[in-house]
Amino acid sequence: MSQGSLQITLLHTNDMHSHLEAMSQLSTFARQQRADLEAEGRQVFFFDAGDAADRRMRFCGVTKGAAFPRILKAMNYDLQTLGNAISITYGLQAASEMARRAAYPVLAANLFEGGRPLVAGFQPTMQYRLRGNITLGVIGLTVHAPHLYDLFGVHVPDYRDTARRWVEQFTRQGIRPIVVVSHLGIREDRLLAEAVPEIDVIIGGHSHTLLPEGEWVNGVLIAQAGNYAEGLGRVDLALNPLTGAVLSASATALSIPVDTPP
Repeated sequence: MSQGSLQITLLHTNDMHSHLEAMSQLSTFARQQRADLEAEGRQVFFFDAGDAADRRMRFCGVTKGAAFPRILKAMNYDLQTLGNAISITYGLQAASEMARRAAYPVLAANLFEGGRPLVAGFQPTMQYRLRGNITLGVIGLTVHAPHLYDLFGVHVPDYRDTARRWVEQFTRQGIRPIVVVSHLGIREDRLLAEAVPEIDVIIGGHSHTLLPEGEWVNGVLIAQAGNYAEGLGRVDLALNPLTGAVLSASATALSIPVDTPP
C-alpha cells in the first residue's frame, strides 16, 4: 500500500452464463469481500463484463433476457457491459429491453456513433466520484462483431477508435483513473492496450479467460476471472489522492470456497 494514497478495489465477474447455483455462492462471497474491504477503508465497486445471462436457462430464454437484470441487481452489481448472449441470439431489440429493465447502468460505448446511440437503453460510460475530488471513469465495450450487427442494420464503430475518443475526453475533463469493462475477448483486449496505453485497467470477458494475477500489456493491467461464476476477480489500485494517477495496481482471481452458503 502506497503511503497516503487513495485505495480502491474493483471486484468483477464475466461469462457467468446463468449458472445460478454458482452465482448464488459467488454473491455471498462477493458481499463478504466487499464488507471486509470497505471495513479497511477502501472504496469498492462491483462490475460484470457481460454474458451473465444465457438463453439455455428457461426463464431467460422465455423472456429473451428481460427477467435477468433482477438477479444482478440482487447481487449488488454497480454496472454491467453488454455481452453477446442475448443481443446476437434474440436481436438488439431484446438487448435494449434487457438494459431498459436494469436498475444499474448497462454500458456499450461501441454501440454509439458521433455521440448518438445506435441502440436505445445503453450508456457509453459511467463516472464515479471518489474521495479527494477524484473521478473514476469507466468505458464499456461490447463484443466487436460488425458482420453480425450488420444483419440488424447497425454499424458498430471500431472499439479502439471508440475507446481512444472517450479516453481523450476523460483526460480533458481531468478524469482518472480510466477503466474499460470489456466484452471483447482477450485478443482484442491486448490489441486495445497496445492501441490506447492511456487506459489504466481493462476488465475483460467473452473469451472465458482466467488470468490468476492479471496480465500487463503496454503498461495496461488486463484482468479476467474465467467463467461460470467459479471465481471472483479483484483489482486493487493505489491512486494519487490529488490527481487520480495510478501509483500501483494488482489483479487477483479468487476461487469461491466450496462451503460458501448460497
